[in-house]
Amino acid sequence: ADAGYELLLANSLETVRRECFAAPGLTHSGVWLIPAVGRFDMGGRDFTCALDAFGKWHKFELDSDRGAICFTAEFMQTGFFNESTKAGTVGAGMLFSETVPPRPLAVRLRAMTAPNDNAFVNTISVGGQHVALTDSPDRLAFSLSSLAVRGKLRFDSSARYPRRALYLETLGSAHPVPRPGSQTPLGLSIAVRTPFMDQSEVSVYAWSGPTTRELLARLPVKDRVPYLHSFGVLRRAVLLPLQPLSVDMRPALFGTPLQGLMRELSVNTTFVVLPLAGGGTSLRTFNAGGRYFFTHVINTYEEGEGDAATLVFDACVSHLNPFHSTAIAIAAQRNKTRRDAGGAMMHARRFVIRIAGPRRGEVVSSLLSRAGREADFPQIDSRYRGRKHCIYWAVLWRADGVAYGAMAIDRTDVCRGKVTTWMRPASFPSEPTFLASGEEEGQGALLVTVLNGTSGRSSFLTLDATTLQPTLEVPLPVRIPFTTHGQWYPPGG
Repeated sequence: ADAGYELLLANSLETVRRECFAAPGLTHSGVWLIPAVGRFDMGGRDFTCALDAFGKWHKFELDSDRGAICFTAEFMQTGFFNESTKAGTVGAGMLFSETVPPRPLAVRLRAMTAPNDNAFVNTISVGGQHVALTDSPDRLAFSLSSLAVRGKLRFDSSARYPRRALYLETLGSAHPVPRPGSQTPLGLSIAVRTPFMDQSEVSVYAWSGPTTRELLARLPVKDRVPYLHSFGVLRRAVLLPLQPLSVDMRPALFGTPLQGLMRELSVNTTFVVLPLAGGGTSLRTFNAGGRYFFTHVINTYEEGEGDAATLVFDACVSHLNPFHSTAIAIAAQRNKTRRDAGGAMMHARRFVIRIAGPRRGEVVSSLLSRAGREADFPQIDSRYRGRKHCIYWAVLWRADGVAYGAMAIDRTDVCRGKVTTWMRPASFPSEPTFLASGEEEGQGALLVTVLNGTSGRSSFLTLDATTLQPTLEVPLPVRIPFTTHGQWYPPGG
């Protein structure tokens, strides 16, 4: 079921300068951009965490009128990549875990002042500018047409986003989310108080232009520096899942990588419902009733009225810290025995938070994904963001209940309790991107890349989003390794 899985964690150094292929039956036109990691070593030094490897673009230009797809694959020409290439080995920068052998101490000590722009996790478009993101406060401008990196974006100084004295922005979120009914993404910034770096505050802002933002809310956090890869968004508030961990930035000054900065706390997860400017609600906190670590939010919405009012928060979670697990450790992922025995057991879970009535404050959780499988990289029909949805798609690991590398895509209808699965032997899919083509929820197509572990090649695949039956498959001239989050840009978007 998982033969060739290791190829997801192997160098793919080939680049492609816009090759076009026949693709009859395409239903959409636009650009699908999905980043990945393409190189896992340089100059005798090996990365040890998949999230540190050098980023690589994979761009698909879809033209339904011509029935054609044009494909481009290029390494991201970031400061980190270019400086490393010039030095002939892995250069300075903040890593999740140190290379083998370790970089010289002088290089590691430059971690906080290095480019730190290997932002291959996600992309968005803001005010006509395309931006690459990771969980750092740095944002990377790039051209969607040429894939050229234009450099870091710096937010303008403005009274609409007053800066706090003694606070230094150190973390962000790779997943800005628009408010329901809006196209303006909400970003998140985490700043630590200097010089002691023992307290923090989370700021939520409206990202109205490439370099402009407006403060909507701030949350002082006195007991930790939180890590928020993603968060929930409502019309009048955001939901922040404060995991039982804190990021101590002080050792970073001495070259300690990010995994060494994460300190687990002996507390339950807390949900903070933080009102946004003009929201008319009050700050509320809720005990999640257990220790949950979060990667990706599926959806957040309000349901019920009066004493029956609730908040519903669906997300992919684990009882173990996924950023310290074998799921991102390159050596473990390349070893079948270790990856089958490890992992973080990520799964999709629903939290129903009672916000009124005699049971106010109660949090009830339930499993959404299939038991015994790992699920992450969820997607919904974006038209249902912030309101009740029924359908979500997710990537599965252990889809056969045994082998970690047995991957699949599940379509789960939580309202009807129905699961539909796409799966092939020795085939490893990316996160699917949903494109709507009808009025009903979930009616449309899924865009996916699939690595064939037997042939060692990848293909572009479209699936019917309801049946998960393939509607088009185009072989590609290169192998695409471990991918992150694809984004769809319609013509002019």
